[in-house]
Amino acid sequence: MKVDLQEEIAKGLNIEQFNIATKLDEEELKKIGHTVSQDFDNDVSSRSDWLQKHTTWKEIYNQQDRPINEPWDGSSDDGVPIMTEACNSFQARAYKAFFPTRNFLDAIPIGSNTNDGTSERAERIAKHMSFQLGVLNKNFKRDKNAMFLAAALNGSDFTKTFYNPLIKQNVVERVRAVDLVVPYQVGPVQIEDVPRKTHIIYKSLNEIKILKNSGYFISECDKFEFGGEDEYQQAENDFQGIRPVGSDSLEYGKILEQHALLDLDGDGVKEPYIICVDYQSKKVLRIQIRYEVDQYGQPIAHKKPIEYFEHYKFLENPDGFYGLGIGHLIGKLNLAVNRILRQSINAAELANTSSGFMDETIDVKGGETEMVMGKFVKIPGFSDGNIANRFFQLQFPGANAGLVTLMQGLEGYARSLASVTEAVTGDVEKVYQPVTIATMLEQSLQMPTSVMEQMAGSFEGELSKLYALNRKYLGQDAYFVEDGKLFQITREDYSEDLRVIPIFDPRNITKQQKLAKAQALYQFAFQNPMMMQNEKSVYEVSKKMLEAMEIEDIKDLLPEPSAPPEPQQIDDQRQENMYFLMPAADRPLFDVFQNQDHATHIQVIDELLAETSPYREEIEKDKEILSMLENHRKKHVAYAYMNAQQRIQQHEEQRRLRDMAAGLGYAGSPEDIATALQSQGEGYGMPESGGAEEVAGSMAGSGALVPNRYGSETGFLDQVLPIPKEVLE
Repeated sequence: MKVDLQEEIAKGLNIEQFNIATKLDEEELKKIGHTVSQDFDNDVSSRSDWLQKHTTWKEIYNQQDRPINEPWDGSSDDGVPIMTEACNSFQARAYKAFFPTRNFLDAIPIGSNTNDGTSERAERIAKHMSFQLGVLNKNFKRDKNAMFLAAALNGSDFTKTFYNPLIKQNVVERVRAVDLVVPYQVGPVQIEDVPRKTHIIYKSLNEIKILKNSGYFISECDKFEFGGEDEYQQAENDFQGIRPVGSDSLEYGKILEQHALLDLDGDGVKEPYIICVDYQSKKVLRIQIRYEVDQYGQPIAHKKPIEYFEHYKFLENPDGFYGLGIGHLIGKLNLAVNRILRQSINAAELANTSSGFMDETIDVKGGETEMVMGKFVKIPGFSDGNIANRFFQLQFPGANAGLVTLMQGLEGYARSLASVTEAVTGDVEKVYQPVTIATMLEQSLQMPTSVMEQMAGSFEGELSKLYALNRKYLGQDAYFVEDGKLFQITREDYSEDLRVIPIFDPRNITKQQKLAKAQALYQFAFQNPMMMQNEKSVYEVSKKMLEAMEIEDIKDLLPEPSAPPEPQQIDDQRQENMYFLMPAADRPLFDVFQNQDHATHIQVIDELLAETSPYREEIEKDKEILSMLENHRKKHVAYAYMNAQQRIQQHEEQRRLRDMAAGLGYAGSPEDIATALQSQGEGYGMPESGGAEEVAGSMAGSGALVPNRYGSETGFLDQVLPIPKEVLE
């Protein structure tokens, strides 16, 4: 059947949210519903072994795994919680690394046309999305915390990012790996390349009825009977101590939301759609397109599928779809450790329990004689009549020391694989040097650091989906709060020239580590003269220290340093001399510039430093003032020298041009001659030389001798480096 949506497009309906099921007949809907259900059942069957493995790991994590063959009722079922500790440790570190502060996102420009406005907009976008997810979405951080734990245990977990037209909001929600069913795949496949994905959703029948009345669904669901859950859910129910009971007034439906390919336009090519089907009745509830359209309702990007899901992996699987988790790494090791522990406890219990046989002829009332932890069973007479020989007690050697050593070795291997060593947990029995502990800690954190960096890539993919939805569906009243103030944000702010990334540093995964690094940096800064005397360095170091201490309102406590003032140009050297004679605290910032009258400045400085100057004696008392005057004079001399050299070069160049022009028969101004020579291919440019500032700087810092009119009293002699008279005039 060919579906034509032109009528809906003409009405101005949002085609991306339109329920196409309203355009299909009952026969077509029945066929689609059957196909979706059949494909789902096949996909569930293809991963039955996968589900069984994850059930075993969940039982180990919950410390609910049972002995395969119990030697007697009440025998040990204890275990060592290696997997529990490893998963919980990663979850705690990951959560703190990804959410260090309230603003946990950053936005960076990725386009070529960036300006100051782009940077300011990027800052607003980062704050708004942090507010949108961390404050307005009350489940976001809670879901992420659960996702870190689930991904660590199972290897995979998912999120779904989409626009909900009923509440008119962009939504990010967690999807358990057991609730997202994918078909059998060969080799490594990314989530966006999986052609069929089925999200299992449970909703109350009342909520489904509301969706039907609103037009979101075309039908209601049949009641789904709980009680036939898979082994994974049964393991969770056993751990929590809950189970479904008989009839309940609260009734639920099971919906299959399948992201698949269908050919509804009859062109022989399947396009991406989302099909919602009632699991019980196989009735189609909703069908919507899964590709973007333009403002006229026409497909764009060749109907490229919109990917709703993001795959979070603990370790990348080089040969499959699902990631590798701690269950894959130490599941069997944890089971082996548990088995040895139980055998050791059972052996110790037998060794400490009085159990055996006794002659049935002994006058003991009752049947079996029960001791505290065992039994003596009556059997036909086997003794010589001596009561001491009428009892036979079974002897058990107790726990094998070799098994205990083996268990400790296996536990060590498991902890090493899961990166929960003594250095990480803080339970260090031996005394180590600080450097040794730091090295052990760094090596132990290599794997979780790598895992978190990979998860940051998935988080960035999730943020890019939300960014695109904000550009398309963000409400006109969107806002965020910063420092108690309300800031407006619009769809236009979410242009395609920005990229949102998570702010996190997996190396600083504990408050103690952050504080230790900040303290070390703080001490280094105030022992380093270059940093200690730099206001900007002191500010940045102090800010990092306060951030590590998690102090709030840092801006109020530590204002940013103002930009250093630019030196001013003072053309009156007598005014400059006056400033030199002032105390340093009252002296303004000024410097020498190339366009000044250097000859006059040099002359006025020499007059101040002359032996006949009334200020000569006062200046000689303060060596700092004398040094500054001398350096100031050197800069003027350097600039004067450079200006003179440039004039000499220009004069020589003009003379050379005239000589060349005369030889070629040209006449006119130097500019006309140069133009004529250029047309003939003659070189005439001024030889390259360093700038005046470069020359002045090198002279001021080198101790080179320059002329000084007041003679040898300051060590500078006129005859050492005579300067042409025209320079000083």
